[in-house]
Amino acid sequence: MSSSTGEESSHAVSEVDIISAVNSLQVSDTPRPDGIPVSFYKENIKDLIPYIKMLYDKIHRGAFNCSEIHFNETVKSPQDDSQHFFNVDYLIIATILAKRLDDLLESQSKACVTKHSATVMISPKTFCTEMRLSCIKDEIEKQKQSNTNLFQDFLTVKNLLRDAPEVDTGSVDVSIERNKLLDQGCPLTPVLITLALKCLVSELAGHLKQHDILVFKESVVLCIQSEDLGELIAAVKNRTSEVFYIKELTSGNINCVQLKCIGNEFKDEDWDGMDAEIFVYKTEEESEASWSGRVYEEHDFVIHKEEDITVEGDG
Repeated sequence: MSSSTGEESSHAVSEVDIISAVNSLQVSDTPRPDGIPVSFYKENIKDLIPYIKMLYDKIHRGAFNCSEIHFNETVKSPQDDSQHFFNVDYLIIATILAKRLDDLLESQSKACVTKHSATVMISPKTFCTEMRLSCIKDEIEKQKQSNTNLFQDFLTVKNLLRDAPEVDTGSVDVSIERNKLLDQGCPLTPVLITLALKCLVSELAGHLKQHDILVFKESVVLCIQSEDLGELIAAVKNRTSEVFYIKELTSGNINCVQLKCIGNEFKDEDWDGMDAEIFVYKTEEESEASWSGRVYEEHDFVIHKEEDITVEGDG
């Protein structure tokens, strides 16, 4: 076998990947651009596996433009204009890629947090609908040593996603990278947002003496020394005021004096539950449930403006 053939097979989609992705899809009367329902794929999956493998290989190699041939076109929900419905073959491939990127994030979501750390949670705004994939390229590059196939998956994602509309300037520079649409309904959207968050926080906190990054679904919790809290919050707000929200969870200790946020108070006993439910996954099943079952409500995206801080001393 030639080296090129070996390279192709090393990151090819497997039968197990395809069947798992199809099984994860729900049968419904959801409209599809090509009119083919999920039930058709479930009933004929064995016969369709070669077709899905061929599609995946062509997308990875860039053999066809997914946008030009309308492979990644969508139908919008009649009830919600922001909700997109894709063809099932697109969803299968996107689900496989999302799971692989998910595994990277899952490996980074287990960490220990000291009770006296200052912690902030950074989450995306609800209207975060597109991104430039170069913002996560460095994170993918760093994983090459331990996961040689991850960068190949990244290239496939880049070829798969829809391009954002070009800016109507009359003279568009073709060398400038196009943004990719983050459609609600695409399995890749939450994992790409989380990767972008992780890269952002790594960049902002990289110079701090002590910091830990905990990765969750569409949010990142950063644990730092208390004296760095003000600098970090200012940096995030200055850099990402139009893209992400920052929410202070705890202020930690400064000079052995406990700080708390008015209206957002944490007590010592709260940390026990937080360790068990948020910061430490105990089992693989619980980890998967926590990662895939998160449902964001409106209050998750409300920014907390400059909050008053009270200092509690001994008296």
